[in-house]
Amino acid sequence: MRLPLMLSRPCTGLLLGTLLLAACGGQAATTAPRPTRPAVAAASPTPERSPTPATTPTSPLVSELSEVREARQKLGEGNYDRATQLLIRIKAQYPDSAEAKDLLAAAYLQWGSSQLAESVAQANQLPAVASALDKFTSGLAVPPADEPLLRAIEQEYTLATAYLAAAGAQDAFRRGLSELDAAARLAEAARIVAGVEAIYASRPEFPGLRPRVAQALADQGDELLVSEGLAPAERQAQAQQAQAICGRAGELDPALEAAAVCRLAAEEQLVLLARPTAAPASTPRPASTPRPAALVVSRKGPGDTAGCISMQIQGIGAAGWTLRVDGTNLAASFDGGNNARLCGLPPNDVTFTILDGAGQRVPGGGGIPAAGGDIFLGTWN
Repeated sequence: MRLPLMLSRPCTGLLLGTLLLAACGGQAATTAPRPTRPAVAAASPTPERSPTPATTPTSPLVSELSEVREARQKLGEGNYDRATQLLIRIKAQYPDSAEAKDLLAAAYLQWGSSQLAESVAQANQLPAVASALDKFTSGLAVPPADEPLLRAIEQEYTLATAYLAAAGAQDAFRRGLSELDAAARLAEAARIVAGVEAIYASRPEFPGLRPRVAQALADQGDELLVSEGLAPAERQAQAQQAQAICGRAGELDPALEAAAVCRLAAEEQLVLLARPTAAPASTPRPASTPRPAALVVSRKGPGDTAGCISMQIQGIGAAGWTLRVDGTNLAASFDGGNNARLCGLPPNDVTFTILDGAGQRVPGGGGIPAAGGDIFLGTWN
């Protein structure tokens, strides 16, 4: 019997029966008092009925673990690899701890965000964005228990995914890898602009995004100006649209020569379209705005050795000019035949720029995407 434990509680316990009421000094209303049991009978509790402590120990506060303190220190030092290793170990030790999950997911978010921030100064942001996307994916796979943290990682994942998809489509379009007619190219150019502008509306400071938006707008303007088989009114409408689009491209990236060339070409086309069909002899014709000469670069296809690119320039003497890979010291000079060949390229895609003999960028010869094995033709017109 457990009478001693019962007696130790207050006599206000409900429904304990007549025995407990008698122990507290009360009496049953209709029942005669029971004889007092010998004290020895209550002094022999059964061992297996004795109260036992809980079998499941209380989990410690994860944030107070020494491994968490070390992980936070490593995060502050930028040693994200070591920090995530520690937090992965803690999550495995306490798989049901929401705090352990949130700490690990937040570390992945911080790691990916740091890679994006560091890529701002790089010539090509695509490798860093791809690596950051991998960290955001790992954060979602935890997954965090904290709802705002989960939403933040999902947002970064969505932006990085959209950026890589838009950049890949843009680079493929600019290399001329797709065999499309004029109408299809115009539609693809518009689709690329919509993709990069959607990201820009959400995160205008995303690494490398602003020049990509400007280039996409300039490319769309060029496609609007070369559309064929249109009535004069339709050509005028597209030229006006190209003028506005390329003007915005120039505002986003004032150094983008393609935007200036496109805008001037649109203005020239508008002047020509506005010319009267039967002007009097004494009426002077409106002067067209001269279009500045520039280098038009086209990719002829792969064919060079992997890790090398080559280029020939036509229409102007290019001896003494330089082909330089952006953001690196890799450069090659054009020979007397206007040819240049450069090897030692990294495995990822790069961009290159053509510099004249004075070290200045040649109009139209900047930010050209390339990969190992590419052969280019530059035409001066």
